[in-house]
Amino acid sequence: MQQQPDREQISGAVSAAELRERIVQLEREVAELRKSRDEAEQLSNMKSAVLTNLSHEIRTPLAAIVGFASILQEELTDRHQKFLDFIERSGKRLMDALNSILNLSMLEEGNYRLRSEVVDVVQQIEEEISGLKRTASDKHLELRVRYATDVIMATIDRTALDRVVHNLLENAIRFTDTGSVEMDVVPTGTSLELRITDTGHGVRPEFQPLMFDAFAQEADSAHSYEGVGLGLTITKRLVDLMGGTIEVASAIGKGSTFTVMIPDAIQSPTAADTVIGNSEAEVVESDVTDAVADRRVPKVTTPDVTSDESVAKPSVMAVEDNPDMLILLQHLLSSRCEVSTASNGRTALELARANNFDAILMDINLGEDETGVDVMLKIREIAGYRETPIVAVTAYALPGDRERFLQAGFDGYIGKPFTKQQLFRMMDQVLAKSSA
Repeated sequence: MQQQPDREQISGAVSAAELRERIVQLEREVAELRKSRDEAEQLSNMKSAVLTNLSHEIRTPLAAIVGFASILQEELTDRHQKFLDFIERSGKRLMDALNSILNLSMLEEGNYRLRSEVVDVVQQIEEEISGLKRTASDKHLELRVRYATDVIMATIDRTALDRVVHNLLENAIRFTDTGSVEMDVVPTGTSLELRITDTGHGVRPEFQPLMFDAFAQEADSAHSYEGVGLGLTITKRLVDLMGGTIEVASAIGKGSTFTVMIPDAIQSPTAADTVIGNSEAEVVESDVTDAVADRRVPKVTTPDVTSDESVAKPSVMAVEDNPDMLILLQHLLSSRCEVSTASNGRTALELARANNFDAILMDINLGEDETGVDVMLKIREIAGYRETPIVAVTAYALPGDRERFLQAGFDGYIGKPFTKQQLFRMMDQVLAKSSA
């Protein structure tokens, strides 16, 4: 007679069946999670690609708009000059909005990577505030920057420092109608302290906890201000990313003071000089405002190639697939250089073999199978071009792009849109090295 299973055996068999069913269910859930993860990664990659393309497609035509407007400003009546100022301000506003949206998107997705390098803080801040001085002057405001010492060297992300300084000063200027905006730059131990004080309207106590939230703008029926409301949000996240702090003290009718502390940034002058001395790449960040006088940045003392017609002008090749930008580069450079132009990589290589250029300006997106990086590397293989300065001139101007192109082998970088002053400064720097 066959023995019947007891109650414990039956219970065990049921438990095993339930366990198998649970395992199958878990495997199904894991598969769904993996699918969701893959879809999220794909969506994130698509979003990044769209933002990159959007940035490139806006920067290139904007560079032409701002560049040609700056040329016309030199030749027009006061009335026409005013109209061109409107164009320039609108272009700057568009560029600032684009930068804010792109920066916030990268910060939210965790794609913003800090790249620390030794930076001359005084020079970097002076370059960043040149356009803001003009904005303050238009509002009849005094913009003053005080440095605790003439030389302040810091190991810091250059782009993040620029963004923090720009956002805080621009915010102070925007919300100040009379008086002044001041910034103190102070090394405090190993920390870098930035203190921005304005004589603006001040911030109500109940709004202060919200002022670093995205798109937060204090309601004020008596005033209307431009901006998308992202500057302080981006500033706070960048400061957090650098391990720092930002505090605000404000009173209605008396103004506001923002204090930023960035830890472990200050370097000894000796160590900083060593690193700076080994750095050869030249960089010009994207900026759509004209440089102004009253700067503490020393000017490059290269010979004036246009002062004596008997002195041969430097020979420069500009490689750019956008016809408007190519015309702009040729016009801007022609007063100082003998300019040859190429609209694609093939023509650039042919011209390089047939000439001996002193410097080359290279677009990155040439609209063909080859990129500007590919063409630059091929030019390096041509006899006589191993040490020739080749500068990337590109609308790829998101955080990390500059470092990427310098590491690829370019001697300098200019982000679009750029000003005539920035282009001339870059050419002075690379041609000085070329003739050394």
